[in-house]
Amino acid sequence: MKRKFILFFFAALISQFCAQSPKPKENNKIEKTNIPGTRLHLGVPEGFIVSESITGIEKNENTAISVMDLTEGNYYSTISTFTKSNFESKGVTVVSFKEHEVGGFPAKTVHLKTFKTEGFGLVFGDSTFSTMVTGMIPLGDSVSLNQVKKCLESISYDKTMKIDPLEFAKFELDTKKSKYKFAKSSASIYMYSIDGIVKDSYDDDPMFTVNQLPYDKTQMTPKLIAQQMILSQMQYGLYYDKLEEESTEKINGYKSYETHFRGELKGKQVLMYLLVVVKGDNSFTCIGMAKSDFEKQLKEYQNLAKSITLKY
Repeated sequence: MKRKFILFFFAALISQFCAQSPKPKENNKIEKTNIPGTRLHLGVPEGFIVSESITGIEKNENTAISVMDLTEGNYYSTISTFTKSNFESKGVTVVSFKEHEVGGFPAKTVHLKTFKTEGFGLVFGDSTFSTMVTGMIPLGDSVSLNQVKKCLESISYDKTMKIDPLEFAKFELDTKKSKYKFAKSSASIYMYSIDGIVKDSYDDDPMFTVNQLPYDKTQMTPKLIAQQMILSQMQYGLYYDKLEEESTEKINGYKSYETHFRGELKGKQVLMYLLVVVKGDNSFTCIGMAKSDFEKQLKEYQNLAKSITLKY
């Protein structure tokens, strides 16, 4: 259940992007812990631990607080979808919705309820970053609900903190023979560009990303994850007629699904390649997108994606 809501909030952020030592006690006497791979610190409630399957903390299978830190995002773009009406349009009851500040940064917090779950979603930032924190619990667990609420109220953020994104990634790619090199990351999205060039926007440049997300084999399959990724792109104008190839052969021993197709995006012909591999509680979706040299780019994407190895 927690993975469903993590994917729900992740979808609100992904469109904006195309363990360390605890902090010393502060004046409020709450001992705060840095969430690995992020610049966020929070007070870990009793019974929670830093998670190995999500970026955040968890209490049990159904109770978790996830963190998505878009260090190159934009809060003002993110909040365009973080609205009461948008949540209600998805069949979610909004108990409360407020605007406030987190560490001097503008923020919004929503208290949500469905027929099975209840929790809070917080988003804050400025024009240079956007961070979302989500805590969902089974309906009726008032103790955990109060823990989530207090945890979100304890958050602090160190914008100057330096992070090595690949240090916390659960995967590795062999880029030695590829023209694609690591460029940047935000939240659980790792971007590779030609020669590793970093840009605010890649426009017509070909690019390759790896999206690292939780995986629940009782509710998901590698193919379903790929389909969700394609649907997310279709919401922004992607059109295609058919998949050109599909494979479920294991990649480096991991259960997987691979496909690619040619389509049209905003009036331009595009190639989209996808490879999803899963292991334990994690999934990794490799996505290649190009608008020219399709055959050449496809081989690049296939070779790079199939070099993936997992660190655990």
